[in-house]
Amino acid sequence: MTVLRGRAIENFLHRPDISTGVVLIYGPDAGLVRHTAKRLLSVVAGSPTSRTLASGESATSDQITSIHFSDLEADPARIAIEANTMSLFGGTRAVHLRGATNKAAVVLARLAEEGTASMLVVEGGALTPRDALRRNLEAVNNARVMACYPDNDRSLSELITTTFSAAEIKIDPDAVMTLRDILGNDRGVTLGELEKLTLYAATSRHISRADVLALCGDNAAIALDAILDATGTGHTARFDTAFSLALDAGIAPAAILGAALVHFSSLRLMRAEFDNGAAPEAILKKARSHFSRANDLGSQIRSLNDQRLATTCTRLHQVILTTRKNPDLAPMLARQALLSIAFTAARV
Repeated sequence: MTVLRGRAIENFLHRPDISTGVVLIYGPDAGLVRHTAKRLLSVVAGSPTSRTLASGESATSDQITSIHFSDLEADPARIAIEANTMSLFGGTRAVHLRGATNKAAVVLARLAEEGTASMLVVEGGALTPRDALRRNLEAVNNARVMACYPDNDRSLSELITTTFSAAEIKIDPDAVMTLRDILGNDRGVTLGELEKLTLYAATSRHISRADVLALCGDNAAIALDAILDATGTGHTARFDTAFSLALDAGIAPAAILGAALVHFSSLRLMRAEFDNGAAPEAILKKARSHFSRANDLGSQIRSLNDQRLATTCTRLHQVILTTRKNPDLAPMLARQALLSIAFTAARV
């Protein structure tokens, strides 16, 4: 079977059914493509190491030769030389071809059909069914083709729990959910963050949500959320603390006001859905808001009607214009405006 999907990919990565030929790994998640290629290379020819290549040169590490296609683009036929070079040390040799494009399609398909002395592990980008690199190799029996797509909630949760279980580290359920929401766009970034947390918890053997936020969270986003929710729910003491911390962290008043305008404008849309009969829980799920904000956002949807939200947005527009004309007064004006909004929310 040329095209591998689902469980067949994991089976192949653990025990490849070919030791030579061409394996194409492609997809929009470059980090996952690279991670998958390295997993396969470590099984076929041992753990690879890497170094920067000069143009036209290849890097050899034990049994693995790593080449970027840009170094061979002018002469793709050179790939055949590498793929058919026998190992000097015996055993299986692999060639790792990174950054392959459709310009390599013809020579790679021919190598797959004719056979090679080494396994050629090829990294491609987000290839469509029309791309020659993918289409040609899918038609060759001796090739193997697999796609790498970004992690979804399920696969990311499994990766998190499996990683920490293997390291004998306990992670709290809410920490898994928080980490899942922070990560997932790129497998390479995800693995780096998991490694950082594993090292952090090497002694304590435990990871909490606070640990995840401290080490992996977007501190600016967290600080802004604290300001916005304290403002919208009328918790003036919470607001004052959050606002001061944000300024101390270097977050500009303009960024705070801009985030506030987006927040209350979004609440107007949510409130319109609520007025039409939608439940706050359903509205928040649709908006993909973070679970930790559910109570505060639900309270704001219920208590702040459209008229109050419209007045709030108008006021924020005016304050933003004023602070642009008087940047030196921005911290004071932003604090006063948001504190006034918080006092109003507290009286609702």
